Amino acid sequence: METLQFSLPTPSFESVRRSADYHPSVWGDYFLSYNPDSPIELASLKPRMDKLKVEIIQMFTNTIDSLQIMELIDAIQRLGVSYHFEKEINEALCLLFKTTSDDNDLYTVALRFRLLRQQRYYIPSDVFNKFLDEKGDFKECFSSNAKALLSLYEAANFAMPAEEILEKAIDFSKTPLMQMKGNLETHFSLMVSNSIEIPLFKRTDRIKTRNYISIYEQDANFNEVILEFAKMDFIYLQAMHQEEARKLSMWWKNLGLSKRLPFSRDRLIECYFWVLSVYFEPCYSRARFMMTKCITQMSILDDIYDVYGTLEELHLLTNAIQSWETECVSKLPEYMQHCFLSILETFKDMEVELAPEQNSFRLQYLKDELKRVAEAYLQEAIWATKSYVPKLEEHFSVTLITAGYSFLTCASYIGMEEVIPKDVFDWVTSFPEIIKASCIIGRLMNDVVSYELEQKRNDVASAVQCYVMEHECSDEEACMKLLNMSNDAWKIINKEFFTLSKLPLSLIWPIINLARFNEFIYLGKDLYTNSDHIMKETISAVLIEPVQITRQSANFHPSVWDDFFISKPPLPDINMASLKSKNDELKVELINRIQCLGVAYHFEKEIEEKLLKIYETSASYDDLYIVALHFRLLRQQRYHISCGISIYIKHVFSFFFVDVFNKFLDEKGEFMICLNNDVKALLSLYEAAHLSMPGKEILDKALEFSKIQLKNLASNMDPYLLEMVSSSLEIPLVRRADRLKAKLYFSIFEKESKCNETLLNFAKLDFNLLQATHQEEAQSLSIKDMIPNCRWWKGLNLTKNLPFTRDRLIEGYFWVLLVYFEPHYSRARLMMTMIFFANIHS
Repeated sequence: METLQFSLPTPSFESVRRSADYHPSVWGDYFLSYNPDSPIELASLKPRMDKLKVEIIQMFTNTIDSLQIMELIDAIQRLGVSYHFEKEINEALCLLFKTTSDDNDLYTVALRFRLLRQQRYYIPSDVFNKFLDEKGDFKECFSSNAKALLSLYEAANFAMPAEEILEKAIDFSKTPLMQMKGNLETHFSLMVSNSIEIPLFKRTDRIKTRNYISIYEQDANFNEVILEFAKMDFIYLQAMHQEEARKLSMWWKNLGLSKRLPFSRDRLIECYFWVLSVYFEPCYSRARFMMTKCITQMSILDDIYDVYGTLEELHLLTNAIQSWETECVSKLPEYMQHCFLSILETFKDMEVELAPEQNSFRLQYLKDELKRVAEAYLQEAIWATKSYVPKLEEHFSVTLITAGYSFLTCASYIGMEEVIPKDVFDWVTSFPEIIKASCIIGRLMNDVVSYELEQKRNDVASAVQCYVMEHECSDEEACMKLLNMSNDAWKIINKEFFTLSKLPLSLIWPIINLARFNEFIYLGKDLYTNSDHIMKETISAVLIEPVQITRQSANFHPSVWDDFFISKPPLPDINMASLKSKNDELKVELINRIQCLGVAYHFEKEIEEKLLKIYETSASYDDLYIVALHFRLLRQQRYHISCGISIYIKHVFSFFFVDVFNKFLDEKGEFMICLNNDVKALLSLYEAAHLSMPGKEILDKALEFSKIQLKNLASNMDPYLLEMVSSSLEIPLVRRADRLKAKLYFSIFEKESKCNETLLNFAKLDFNLLQATHQEEAQSLSIKDMIPNCRWWKGLNLTKNLPFTRDRLIEGYFWVLLVYFEPHYSRARLMMTMIFFANIHS
């Protein structure tokens, strides 16, 4: 497509201008180089997901009890997979709505109330009248029922204006929940903490889902099918979102605004996360791209008007935005030209993309909204310059527009593939009650957490300052009143949710989700501006940190061996036949297997002799597999190798070091293409390269070359090689703990067609013998008086005396076991474990 061509140098910025001293991006180019799960890995999830989905749908059919149906729906919604079961959920709730309920259980009534209201089935708040005493207060008998209180608290957050009983419900449930959460089961205590911080209805989906996955799997009554499906769905969506973040990062870097406008907040990933909270489902991928581009442009405009631009310059920029003509560019200061051109080009790109669908008309509405925001930004700048503090009503006439939620709602509709008629855009841009309420929430929560800092910067007067001046009260009182106004705005949203029954939920949820994000982003402070801690950790949890599908458990099974290990099995004669061979390949392969299987401590003398002989032998090999294997085995035995396998070549009275990896490089210094399909050699090279030292560029090349090729070949490998490659790419041999490595390689080597059964059987017997030793040590650490003169873990009673600490004895012992596992270090393991726990509890 045609782009707007202007050649603009990067500006230099005058030191006299204001600066908010925003911290730089905490992500940099992270997502540009991030490698998400491959399409092959993701595709492997689909058959299992399809099977689980059928099972969950069957649960709706097979479940008759109404409470069980409600708890099923609640779990599905909390785990973020309700978009897979919209039909089943709606049918179940429709039936529930039509069925008369006379239940007297507060937990059940509140759960029913919440589920129906959030599906737009109106249920009156007087269903809670039966739980009030003669004074009109909730009966005291419910104050100790944590499950009922939490259900009531969540339901009460669906209050509409004038629903006094739901106000009472919040006051009644919140205080006792906070008081009792320390005495609740871990998973339920976390649910209470999360809800008190941000109630379910006000919590954004991806954050809620990520938190609830870890909470739900701690529940003794969790549904394994639903949890596994939710984890797989999260993994699938996470990979999709990572790829979207990568593409947007590329667009942002090519745009170059973070370098050209260094005074502005560089928050591309935070903007994408904001949009991800509006809609996360796969069908909204294009919409996310477009909305993210809109919100980043708006963020830069905000910084220009709020911090950097002079009033004269801001008039010029406002005029340019109102005209929307490229001819205005030359009238702008250089830094504004970059901003204005990027807006024009971004909007033009979206217009071209939407034109084939006859949806380019949507952009005109968005342009008009941006023009309105720019005018309001200018008015704020005028007020700031004059130090003008308006009354709150006048303040709102401008700052509810600069809150931006009318613009952002319109932006959220731009890329949607649904048919959205013009009258919906007419409605959105008319500033309806639900959007006004969203703007009030965003404006007031922003001002309450940032007014002190903005006051020091001489920014436009905040709502806090306006309220203080108008009502002659303290800052604290003003903040309290404004937060109450924000809560009242939520009631308006709840009411409008029902009033707008003709508008599809797909068009209502973006408005509500934008309001929800305020509850997170202004949690204590402005997490968008200050995104280097809580925001970063939250984004990392949602976009980066993997979800483990296998459920972790601390329920250790008892020994299945009884007296099997009373006598140590004799050592079979496995060490001579191959180690005496003249074939170096057989020697090194046997040594490699002995080490991988964790039995090298039995054959230290034989291994040392053979590796010393290899080291001292003048030999040259053209087989990359052998060269790399020699290199790794020698280096990890502490034979100093220069780089690659440096072989001594005796010539007269001199020795030369020859870097034998050089022979595998082409004339450009890159590894030869002919090696691309040799999996065995590539894996050997990849493992060897992890023994690199500083300044060894050839090994850095080896690592990069082998890793890429192995990933490319993964789909065509036989299972034996694939398992070896996968485990090495996850954790290379030299970095893998011995016991974990040995356990892994049993299953790998027994699949090998030429498996050495004698060696494998010996290794398994040895592993079992050591396991019995380690089990006995774990038992002696766990039980009182099992160690002579030592009343230990159970006797210490620390888990009861210090309930806030992590009760992780077995995990601590396992940590030590990875330091040394051999039988003669038994006493050392016991002592190190005790020292470890003395330190961790200090």
